[in-house]
Amino acid sequence: MKSNNSLATPFDSFSDSAEDILSAAKLGDFRIFIAIVESTKARGLLCEAYQAGLTTAKHVWILGGLTDPNWWRVDDNANGSTIHHDCTNDQMKEAINSMLFVDIASKLPFTDEKFDFLTQVFNKTNLTETEFNYSLLHSKVFNAYDAARILALTWNVTINNYTTEELHNLLNQSWKISNEERHNLVETLQYNLINNISPYTGLAGKYDFNDTQGILGSATITQFIGNGECVIGYYESANTSHILPLQHCHARCCCNATWKGNEECVIGYYESANASHILPLQHCHARCCCNATWKGNYLPYDRHCKNGSSCTCRRTLDGNIVSSFVVYSVVLIFGIIFSLIMQAVNYRWRNNKYFKGSSPPLNVLITFGCTVGYINGLLFLANNYMGMTGKGRITPMCYVTMISSWFSLTLISSTILLKNWRIFRIFHNRSQKMMRHLSNTSLFIRISLLHIPVIIILIVGFVRFPVVKNELKFPYQCPGFPENVDTSVIEDQCIEKIGARDGWNFYIIIYLFFIWTSIIVLGTINCHSISSHFSNEGELAYVVGMMSIFIFSIYYFILPDLHNVPKNLSIVNQMNHSFGVPFVYYTVILSVLYGSKAIWILRDKKSQPKLLREKTDLATKFNNLHEEILALRYQLEKDDKEFLISRSKSSSPI
Repeated sequence: MKSNNSLATPFDSFSDSAEDILSAAKLGDFRIFIAIVESTKARGLLCEAYQAGLTTAKHVWILGGLTDPNWWRVDDNANGSTIHHDCTNDQMKEAINSMLFVDIASKLPFTDEKFDFLTQVFNKTNLTETEFNYSLLHSKVFNAYDAARILALTWNVTINNYTTEELHNLLNQSWKISNEERHNLVETLQYNLINNISPYTGLAGKYDFNDTQGILGSATITQFIGNGECVIGYYESANTSHILPLQHCHARCCCNATWKGNEECVIGYYESANASHILPLQHCHARCCCNATWKGNYLPYDRHCKNGSSCTCRRTLDGNIVSSFVVYSVVLIFGIIFSLIMQAVNYRWRNNKYFKGSSPPLNVLITFGCTVGYINGLLFLANNYMGMTGKGRITPMCYVTMISSWFSLTLISSTILLKNWRIFRIFHNRSQKMMRHLSNTSLFIRISLLHIPVIIILIVGFVRFPVVKNELKFPYQCPGFPENVDTSVIEDQCIEKIGARDGWNFYIIIYLFFIWTSIIVLGTINCHSISSHFSNEGELAYVVGMMSIFIFSIYYFILPDLHNVPKNLSIVNQMNHSFGVPFVYYTVILSVLYGSKAIWILRDKKSQPKLLREKTDLATKFNNLHEEILALRYQLEKDDKEFLISRSKSSSPI
């Protein structure tokens, strides 16, 4: 194809020598070459083209698929070839940089029929989708250079989008020189490859045709079995001898192939456009054939990621995830407000006999521990957000989250333990000797001492085993990839996994289990042996102890031993329990602590009207009796006066 128009000129290698053909092509300023050549002749032809200056960045060669993966370094002189060359392998690599490879006649024998077919192609001036089914080219990547052959189809799609003048301008400049008005030619080719052709190819990565880099990208080595494709290995650079073996294959379907040295093995080849019709191994006549065992019958694995790793991305924060973050945050904020209100209630009713008997200063500590617990829930959500998006410094946040979590649990548990210990000593040991050291100040000191083991474990644990950000991958359909490509979502996690019995935080759990067991014992005694409102403190201890042991027993002793529970959970699967468990845990503690006191106060208020009515009835009766007594007294005094008057009159002389 010439640079000034889209007409094509056929050359007949039987009547014309390669040297004559290339000379005529150079004289006619041909820029696009479609060559059908045997593998043994290909190196010689391309070497002469290279020496003639016809393999520059301004030239495009479209070659038929070559059955020998080492065609570019085959010494065809030994076969009596009339084409002589003296190009080095490095020069051949440079020549191949401008090549596009397509299996335009792989199903045709080397007869005149092939040239009849080629003539039809020339008469139509371009290769069209009708003549070349994309599926024909699928999974036929013989080496890293041949991987570029699929661009030939894209080339034909692309040039139809340009006018003759635009195509002329593009062909007269380097592929890497940008056009201000439109993308340069190679960018357009690559764009069409990714968006139009990629789902039908076995290609991987983006192919860079810049000669200065010397790397063409990577390509998977795939073959079909039935209607499914299996990945054997892949190239990671232009070094064709560098083939990553099977154990590095991370595709959904990998093959058990036998490699011979560092050469690639050919398993079979297509006979027709029917992708499921593959000639078996005994029909493989390549220099190196493979004995492959196929696993499964999956859909074609159309794209493979660089260096064989699975395609990865960050999780998209869709509406469900965002709404979960918002709802959980609002609920935890309400929990913080609720705990602050309880602090105010505790201070307002501090002189009430029920609050006073429960020790308001110690209630302040328990309520503060619950407030820290709600804040800890928000910190967990912040960790989840950072882990999903990769934004922010997650490691310092993990330190703060872990410290606040253990601090709130230890503060609440130790305070409840010592409250019940004091009640036990007061009601069950009444001697003066056993009543010593029961003041609030003494209890504060003991609570501080109970924190020391936890502080030591935290310091030693963080020093010997610093928090490390782990980049975990979970199956996930990343946007922009076909559905049949195995993709993974990347998440950053650094909080010590719950259930890890070999971690340093397990020692804290053992210590807290001892405290919770003591709480249950003292709470049970105080709950059943005391009939007053002091028994509510035993009920609180029993509830907190049992609830704590139940929750952490599940996480540390039950779930890790279940076979169907994964070692690592994605953040989406963690969010519900990382929010729900702390919220329910601390809400139950506050409800039991202050709910029991509210019940006693409501009982008293309910009984007050009856007492007032009884007092009113007694006063009324007293007043009535008092009035009756006064009336009787007045009547008696009146009768007494009348009696004295009548007596004095009867005793006077007449």
